[in-house]
Amino acid sequence: MRPKYEREALRHYNNFYNAMEILEYVKNRSIPPIGLLTRVYGQSKAGLIKEIFENYFDINFKPGLKVREHDYTAPDEVFFARTNLEDDEYYQKIHSSILYNIVPDLDDLRKFYGPYSESVKQIFEQYIFLQLKRKCNISSASHLNRVGGVAIELNFNLAGCFEYGAIAAMHDAIEDLLPLVRDSRKRKYDIENYKNFLDDYIPFVLQPFVKTLTNHYDLILGYAIRYLKDKDRFINVSNILEVFEMLMLKKPEEIGEYIEELYLVLLNDDFDEELDLVDQIKWKCYKDLYLKGIAKKSIKDTNYRLFEIKGIDLADNFHGKDSLSIDGKIRSLNKNIIWGKLGYGFQSTWTPLNNHIRESIEEVYISAENIILRDLIEPQSRLDFITATLIKFSLLEEVFYT
Repeated sequence: MRPKYEREALRHYNNFYNAMEILEYVKNRSIPPIGLLTRVYGQSKAGLIKEIFENYFDINFKPGLKVREHDYTAPDEVFFARTNLEDDEYYQKIHSSILYNIVPDLDDLRKFYGPYSESVKQIFEQYIFLQLKRKCNISSASHLNRVGGVAIELNFNLAGCFEYGAIAAMHDAIEDLLPLVRDSRKRKYDIENYKNFLDDYIPFVLQPFVKTLTNHYDLILGYAIRYLKDKDRFINVSNILEVFEMLMLKKPEEIGEYIEELYLVLLNDDFDEELDLVDQIKWKCYKDLYLKGIAKKSIKDTNYRLFEIKGIDLADNFHGKDSLSIDGKIRSLNKNIIWGKLGYGFQSTWTPLNNHIRESIEEVYISAENIILRDLIEPQSRLDFITATLIKFSLLEEVFYT
């Protein structure tokens, strides 16, 4: 578990253990005593820092919150699956090609993706051709291959089958490629030709599963934003609703239900005018519709593999969190914790799922603590860092409390 290694590095800093004690006071919604603050920050600043804590708790008083307990025996199955892949010759040949922006060899892909290898290759080829990049500036196809590889390493596939590894490797394909690629006649797909894209890129038997893992709300909202920008129109709720109404009249195949759900979100919700509208819509849809939709489908089918694949996807994004802004890191932590809470809501006796949930929640919890601890032990600009870390703490309440 990578955050454990990060924690070990933090232990070498001065005042680490005092910072841990301060963090425990904050988690328990109480003000650290002046003696503790003096030991860490010196007498001249301790009083001012105590006032910062007092002001924070005056404004953010929330009774009844239960501090999350650590799960010190949580498994490391996803962590070790990712590690073990690095020893697999064929996986590394595929991955090295992707990192060099070369389409992987079909024979190498067959070792992992079997009869679906040509489709996986076609998708990787488009990612490389379009130069789609991660935040760290390597090909986005690397993420697809890691998620597929981890699903295979965790034995999601039945013996002799390749379905779940291929589904995992295709999980972002619709969302990422639909707005960008063109068909054999150089025509754009996008929302209007959604079904044509599915048939051209996703094997028919896998389409329902890849669709379930696709965030159609982001896809449709992105279409509306592009449409309004092309028309030089203002991006506000009424104009976005107008685009959705236009789309609903066209009745696009297999995507109409998502447009209607997104339409209702905008119609029935009040958004904060001081915050970014598109970001608010995306976050609401992500936690209230998208993740819950995957959970609902898993419960209905009594098959948790798609939900687990989403967890692997989130874990992989979290694994690369150091390339993100602090806002991106916090969003990644909260996505993982919401996924874990939904998983616990299944009340499943399926041990692999429960192990994965335990691992994810503990990994996220330690990482959230590390973010706060780094600020608490920062030796300069201490008033700034204390203020900033309390803002971060408030944004991570989903993580710190059950």
